[in-house]
Amino acid sequence: MLRYLLPALVALAPAWCWGASYNASPYYSSPYQSSPYFNRPGSSPSYDLETGMVLHLTLNETSGTSIADATGLHSPGTFAGDTLATTAGPTSLGGTAVDLNGTNQTVSFAHAADLEPTANMTFAAWIKTTSTAETFLFSKLPASGFGGGYEIGMTDAGRVRIVMRTTGTLFNWTPTTGATFNDGNWHHVVWSIRTESGTTYGKGYIDGVEVANVSGTGWSPVAAGSTPFYVGSRRAGAPWWPGGVKDMRIYRDRTLTDDEVAALYAWVPDGPPPAGGGLLNIFLRVSNQ
Repeated sequence: MLRYLLPALVALAPAWCWGASYNASPYYSSPYQSSPYFNRPGSSPSYDLETGMVLHLTLNETSGTSIADATGLHSPGTFAGDTLATTAGPTSLGGTAVDLNGTNQTVSFAHAADLEPTANMTFAAWIKTTSTAETFLFSKLPASGFGGGYEIGMTDAGRVRIVMRTTGTLFNWTPTTGATFNDGNWHHVVWSIRTESGTTYGKGYIDGVEVANVSGTGWSPVAAGSTPFYVGSRRAGAPWWPGGVKDMRIYRDRTLTDDEVAALYAWVPDGPPPAGGGLLNIFLRVSNQ
């Protein structure tokens, strides 16, 4: 039947259908997802965006107190504070996103060794905020004090912020120049660290483009211990993250390359192509299922 249907679809498809090609993902055997993925036009399906991913919060929840980890490596997190609220998610991902109020909402996950700091890590999330206060989106700290763990978020000017805590030399990065992301629009933000021969390199990306980098010596990872991992707060308290959050990821023992960060920004979940994708693209994706 497809042999007869394809020529008809090609004849009916306007010329602009050929301008966008949605490629079936090569990651069908992924341990993290049960459905295939495809990429936006122009992005390559050859980038492996799953190896090393130890936490993936799609944040599609619309109610309740349970937040799922799509990797399946951790039990669901617990949402606490005022009733969960949502906002429209990024256009590329569709659906809704969790909208944190910035005053008392957080998500906690039980301690797990794979969420402890290591020499090479990547943190990524889609965020929408207008805050002008320093705050953290990813946080794992000891029960008291700051002798280990990490805090990943933004400066009071809306720039990337990385704090890798330790009992010795702190890797504490607060850029004072570079692009910002607190303009009230959705942005894909990536924070990464890479440690080689005693030097740690930090990078920040907004919407697939590097906007800041730094290097320092003397830091080495120190575990936070048996305390929970938190989303949207420092431990279970202030500062609280204000605004929309979606598709949060942590990669352990892996620092994404510039090209991989760009591919992650271009990533979209399995589902109908965005508006304008064309009849032919819909047909090709269905035929590949």
